[in-house]
Formats: sequence, structure tokens, C-alpha cells
Amino acid sequence: MYDSLFIYGILEGWDQQFLSFTLAMAFMIMGLMIDFYRRSFLPDVLELKKRRSKVITKLER
Repeated sequence: MYDSLFIYGILEGWDQQFLSFTLAMAFMIMGLMIDFYRRSFLPDVLELKKRRSKVITKLER
């Protein structure tokens, strides 16, 4: 999608500033969509790893 937008912009003769602004807005929208999907549809699970108890040897004291 972004490649086709970039090629379309080049073929239409957009200047570099407008083309970079358009691509930045497209990436921003994609990031917002991914963030919305992550917050709404993915499970909110936190995996906790069990920690081993630390053993302090006589040399470390």
C-alpha cells in the first residue's frame, strides 16, 4: 500500500515535502490502527516468571 502511494505520488509530480507528509500520515494511521487493535482485541495477559531464591556464598559476604 505504501509503495503504491509513493509511486503514485512520484508519477503525479508531488514535491518532496508533500510526499513525505502524506507518507508520514499514512504511517501514523497505520500505527494508530495497530495500537487500537492491540488494546481492544488482544488479551491483556502478563506472564510472570518464577524467580529462583538467591544463594549467597561465604565468599561473597
